[in-house]
Amino acid sequence: MGRSGLEASLEPWLSGVSGGQLVERDRRTGRYRVVSEQPPIPGRDVRLHVDAALQRQLERILDEAVERAGGRGGAAVLLGARTGAVRVLASSPRFEIDRIGAAYRRWRDDPRAPLVHRAIAAQLPPGSTVKPIMVLAALAQGGLVLDGAPVRGDRRFVCRGYLYNRHAFQCHARYGHGPLTLAEALERSCNIPFYRIGEALGPEALATWYRRFGFGRRSGIDLPGERPGLVPTPRWKSRRLEAARSAERRARTRLLAALRAGGGPWRGAPWRARLGAGSRWDALQRAARRWRQAARWAARCEEDGGWRKGDSRNAAIGQGNVLATPLQLAVFAAALANGGRLVRPEVAGLRLEASAHRAPELALEPAGLAVVREGMRLVTSGAHGTARPSVLRRADTAIDEATIALWRHAYAKTGTAQAGAVSHAWIVGWLPAPAAGDEPLAFCVLVEGIASGGGGSVAGPVAARMLRLAVAREGAP
Repeated sequence: MGRSGLEASLEPWLSGVSGGQLVERDRRTGRYRVVSEQPPIPGRDVRLHVDAALQRQLERILDEAVERAGGRGGAAVLLGARTGAVRVLASSPRFEIDRIGAAYRRWRDDPRAPLVHRAIAAQLPPGSTVKPIMVLAALAQGGLVLDGAPVRGDRRFVCRGYLYNRHAFQCHARYGHGPLTLAEALERSCNIPFYRIGEALGPEALATWYRRFGFGRRSGIDLPGERPGLVPTPRWKSRRLEAARSAERRARTRLLAALRAGGGPWRGAPWRARLGAGSRWDALQRAARRWRQAARWAARCEEDGGWRKGDSRNAAIGQGNVLATPLQLAVFAAALANGGRLVRPEVAGLRLEASAHRAPELALEPAGLAVVREGMRLVTSGAHGTARPSVLRRADTAIDEATIALWRHAYAKTGTAQAGAVSHAWIVGWLPAPAAGDEPLAFCVLVEGIASGGGGSVAGPVAARMLRLAVAREGAP
């Protein structure tokens, strides 16, 4: 019986139906008679879309990239952009299923969380990988109005290195990029145009556009354990604040109850001397620790307050409270590749529902999609692209000329999401159909918790090598 993973989700297909007989026994003679019989129905064989050899190669490459960058972990996803067939679903670090009993405690307590399949369950800020959504939003329905004029694909935004002052909402280019079109802003991953677009759109429109591409909900992959990510809104923020206040009140009540159970509170004498070493002192310590944690979280939420313009600016560049999984970003890239259909990823290609799934049409504006594709093409082949060949070569000496030649045909968007003292390196995109009859290959690579580097230099080489191996597996040159 499948207890987890794909075996659990496909249990009805794999196990079949048990057979049986209804037997009647004569009490006087002791003879038996078969009244009815139900023959067993064998389980069905399941053929997976996942390429086992390619998966093993990618796991090794991903492990090397995580170690080289000093990261906590990583993930890689490769799927068909038209069908959603998952070719690779890699996570690093991993656990070995045949050692789960002996090593479970060690894996459970490991800060790198090897028991979490990062490809479907790592919820992290996606960074600049979501900027194409902002381009589509700005160019939809005649163009978003900024400074009294609608945004067009050839409009230039001036980047001085900051939005309004040098102390907040900066661009990664300290002295600015100068005037840029939206495609050039994608190429260089400039923040300034997207700050302005996010501020003009506002929180509700931002949330609507994120949800159109499947963010904030599960993709429906035929695997258990997928996480939905998060699309923040003003309502969510107010509910989070109220939940933090309630949690702090409950923790304070439990702390006072623990004090009263020990006969306290007291003044003057040390509390431990009053309680003595034992369960009452341990219970008081646990209650105090939980209250401190709840109080800190409530104070942070109070300081954050309600929705501000800065929240919209952060959401527009995939920072702040926006959370996504690598699988969600691969599905997003597939929608850009196939012209606006949101595919549902499949590992086994079997659905337990009676009716077939139809990928919803997103009705994307052709002009906006053309600008997005041009910008993502420049990321891999432009002179200033954040994942141009020279960036990949400097980062990974295993990148050869054949890989570079293929990479120049790919469309990509990098992202470096800041998370306190560390960052998360992302790259998403797709490779057009390598041969007639094939489908485009959408991909996403994550390297989590790095101290330095960016999406192009850390995650880019993994993506390039993955595409090269995938094309070689299909027998293409």
